[in-house]
Amino acid sequence: MSNDNVAVLTTLNGAVLLIGTVQYTKLMQRSYRAVAEVQRQRLAKRTALMDAKRRGEEFAVDDLLEIGPRQGQRELVRSTPVVLANELVHG
Repeated sequence: MSNDNVAVLTTLNGAVLLIGTVQYTKLMQRSYRAVAEVQRQRLAKRTALMDAKRRGEEFAVDDLLEIGPRQGQRELVRSTPVVLANELVHG
């Protein structure tokens, strides 16, 4: 290979790595935002249930199960692939 070819390939490799890093960073930011939104919704629901409990109001057991730790994990696992796929499609 000539020096010109090596220089072009080196530049292309650097550009591809830079673009990949930027895309990965954007993808992770969106993923973190989605996770934060799910956690915010769970906290709001938990706060509403605690307020209802303090006021002496009854609430459904299903509402309590929705904010349980396993349900939260399911929501996070369920939301992450959607965010990743959306980012890949719409970039």
